[in-house]
Parts: sequence; C-alpha cells; structure tokens
Amino acid sequence: MAEQGDGDVILELKDITKEDVLAWYRTMTKTPTEQASAYALLRTILTTAVEDERITINPCRTKGVSCVRDRVAFRGLNQTTLWGSG
Repeated sequence: MAEQGDGDVILELKDITKEDVLAWYRTMTKTPTEQASAYALLRTILTTAVEDERITINPCRTKGVSCVRDRVAFRGLNQTTLWGSG
C-alpha cells in the first residue's frame, strides 16, 4: 500500500479487500446512481482480474450495492388512461 500526496491510497490489486471496497463506496459523495455505476464498473474490472487469474476472488460482492431502486408513483393511472377508452 502506498499513499499519494493528495491523500489517496494506492493498493495492489491482490491487496484489495471487501472492506476496502465498502469503505471506498461509503465515502463517495455522488448520487445513488453514480455510486451504483462506479461500484458496478469496479466490480466488472475485478471480475476480469479474476478471469485473468490476477486475483482469486472478487472483493466486490456486497449484494444490492450496484442497484438503484427508483420509486415512481403512478397516481391516477388505470386502463383508460393507459390505453384509452376503446
């Protein structure tokens, strides 16, 4: 592990743990969608590392982290408003 001058910590691929990933995820100051997208990208990169035998296990294995659940209210929708009267 090495620390850059700006405070960022650089880990070797083999040294990244599930706890490191969760700590990184929790410190992001992005929207939930941006957080989920960043986590999904990291998970994809680390999945490739596993497939290439660079690491043995993907540390991105927390369920639900890369999902954004949007709640949309559908008020006043019924068959008539969706398909018209007909």
